[in-house]
Parts: sequence; structure tokens; C-alpha cells
Amino acid sequence: MEDKRKFERFDFPVIVAIRSASSTNEHSLGLMRNFSYEGLNLVSYDSSFTLQEKLELSLRFPQKEQPIEVAGNVVWQKQAGSRHMAGIRFDITDREIQNSIMEKISSNGNIPVNRIISATSGDIPSKKETPARPLPDLSEHLKEFLEKVGKPSLIKKYIKGNALCKVTFKLPREAAPDASDVRLTGEFNHWDLTGIPMIRQKNGDFLTTLELAGGREYRFKYLVDGVRWENDWHADKYVPNDHGSDDSVVIV
Repeated sequence: MEDKRKFERFDFPVIVAIRSASSTNEHSLGLMRNFSYEGLNLVSYDSSFTLQEKLELSLRFPQKEQPIEVAGNVVWQKQAGSRHMAGIRFDITDREIQNSIMEKISSNGNIPVNRIISATSGDIPSKKETPARPLPDLSEHLKEFLEKVGKPSLIKKYIKGNALCKVTFKLPREAAPDASDVRLTGEFNHWDLTGIPMIRQKNGDFLTTLELAGGREYRFKYLVDGVRWENDWHADKYVPNDHGSDDSVVIV
């Protein structure tokens, strides 16, 4: 009989710090591949998984200072080379707390919260856990993550007596490891969805430099492959928008 799911599953790559609930060791790093109201799927290169093991998970969203903390149990696990994969079922007994966590994930992923927390009228056939295309080797991404997030991605160089500022925008590869196209769009180009093309670097980061008038603030976002919005990991600040999420802001 085909396995069924009651809740919709969403592809949403997010860096996760992982630690066994029975351990006092430091967190290891992994990547959340996708999630649903019931749980999430993880991949890691430096942490193996044990069936029924209880994990403490810390979801690290780049546009938020505070991670989302959640506990879960390993319900399946497998290994492919150096890649360890696991399915985690949330260990949350309070429905209000679970809904609150889903609302936080929703606000970071531009996903309507009602789609996450509402069971479907009919069960959804489970998809195979193997993705349609192979995941990239994320081992170096994960190892460098903590170091990378400490480095600013908005580099500013003022010219003409501070009347103008050359701003280099960077979306690190950790934020969009599978991306083939990233566009910068914001108030400086009237939110044109064709965006300003960003150039992929050899290390996988996407860069572009704009010359902006000084003494202003500009809202902006990155559009990944034309379908997913991403905020800057080191924006000067974040402000709510009309879509229930936040915009990045650069101050020049």
C-alpha cells in the first residue's frame, strides 16, 4: 500500500544546527531539505543519525537574529557516501506551540501559514525521498557556514564626497546552493522582477555592484531562479512588507 501524507510538504533549504538530546557535545551542521507540519528531512556530512534518536534542532534563518528551536525524533535514516540523511518527526505535544513554530517558518519562507497547518481534504501520496536531481555536495558549505555568516556581504565604497556609494551585494552559496540564476531587485530599480543579474563566483557566491545615491535607505531582495525570494544575510536592517514577510534594507 502506498504511504500517504496528511500535510503538504515544502522544499525549503535552511541551515540547521543538530545535537542529540542526550548529548552535551557541540552542535553539528546540516541542511533542512524540506518540511511539513509533521516534520522535516535533513542531510548532514558530519553527523550520523540513529532511529528513534531524539534531536534538538536549531533552524538558522539568515534574516533573523534568533534561530527557531524545535525537537524531533528520527523516524528513518540512510547514508549515501559521506551524506547522512534522516526524516525527523516533530516532538511537540502542544498544538499552539507547533502552530507558532510553523508561523515563524512561514514568515521566513514566504509560505502561507494556512497551507502548512491545514490538513488536506485527501491524503497526499508520499514522494520518494530521493530528490528528482542529485543534491550538490554541501560539505564545504556547511563547514564554512559559521565563518561565512560573520563576514559582511554589503560592501560600501563612498565616492564624490559621499554623494554616491558603490555597494557590492552578495548572496552566499549557502543561501542558494542549487541556484542557477539570482537577480537583485528593490526600490533602486522600482522592484523590476527581471532584476539586476548577479554574477556567480567560482566559490558559488553571487555578486553584483550598484552605484546608489547617498543619504538614503533602499529596500531590496534577491530573486532566486525566478521563484524564491531571499533576504540579505547582513542587511543593515529588515522591515516588514505588505506580503507578510520582511525586506532587506541597505543604508547609504
